Amino acid sequence: MKEDKFISKNIEKWQKLEVYNETLGKNSLSALDSDEVKEFIGLYRNISHHLSYAQTFFPGSNIVSYLNQLVGTSHNYVFVREDKGRIGVWHYISCGFPLAIKEFWSYILASGLIFMAGSLLAFVLVMLDPVYGNFFFPGVTVYDLNLDPTNDWAWAYALFSSFIATNNIQVSFLAFALGVTAGLGTAYVLFYNGLIVGALAGIVAAGGGSLAMFFAMILPHGFIELMAIFITGGAGLMIGKGMLIPGNLSRKDSALKYAKSAAYFIPGIIIMLVIGALIEGFFTPTAIDYRLKLAFSFLTWFLMIAYYKFFLKRSSTKSAP
Repeated sequence: MKEDKFISKNIEKWQKLEVYNETLGKNSLSALDSDEVKEFIGLYRNISHHLSYAQTFFPGSNIVSYLNQLVGTSHNYVFVREDKGRIGVWHYISCGFPLAIKEFWSYILASGLIFMAGSLLAFVLVMLDPVYGNFFFPGVTVYDLNLDPTNDWAWAYALFSSFIATNNIQVSFLAFALGVTAGLGTAYVLFYNGLIVGALAGIVAAGGGSLAMFFAMILPHGFIELMAIFITGGAGLMIGKGMLIPGNLSRKDSALKYAKSAAYFIPGIIIMLVIGALIEGFFTPTAIDYRLKLAFSFLTWFLMIAYYKFFLKRSSTKSAP
């Protein structure tokens, strides 16, 4: 598509987003009704694609600078300026957080894959030679893990469950903070902690224990906490990307832009970690059949997916690029 045709096809959308930016420059998101919020966010997402297209096919054109400024201004209103009134918290939960996940899903996916790669590697190594398990947990056996919470060693079950939950919370914020190392520290933390989980699973399997019972020990709260880790890891990778690949922005401005986007995830991550901690404290240690715990675990996974899909569908506006 030629540049003049590209401009004529999309200029009305750009002008409409300009009007929204002017309105939000004087007011907060509460100045818009729910339909206007949806339209504004839809225009922002749509024109972000226009910017990418222009950067690819018209790299030396003034239209790139124009769209970069337009999208950058909108970006601040979408991901930074959340109103604290009637629309603020609910808008974040029902619209902002799901849209942010969709916008940056590739970073979250990369974070999860790094973690899972570490888990798989450690699990395979321990299965091939249980000595590798001592590298991560010296002297720990499947008996020490005590996977059955119904016997007299129930305190050990709660202890290891609590260790994993506490570790997940620490990993979440460390993975985010180490984004300032151009993402290298984030990748290391994700991979190493994947090794920890994989090694534990390997110790159980190599020792003749039940993996089902092992996962029943960590997954009731683990699905939510692991997703929080993947999101924080993705946020750290975003900051790293901004530092390494600034595009048309200066390295400093690019890093700040991605840091603001990454920081937007923090309230949602905290909510997830609080929910996970409540489950870990009141449900995971209970002396019930491990199969019920596994069923509950997958229920939490289903509810997370349902939340994301429901509110994303509700908040997104369909607009052709």
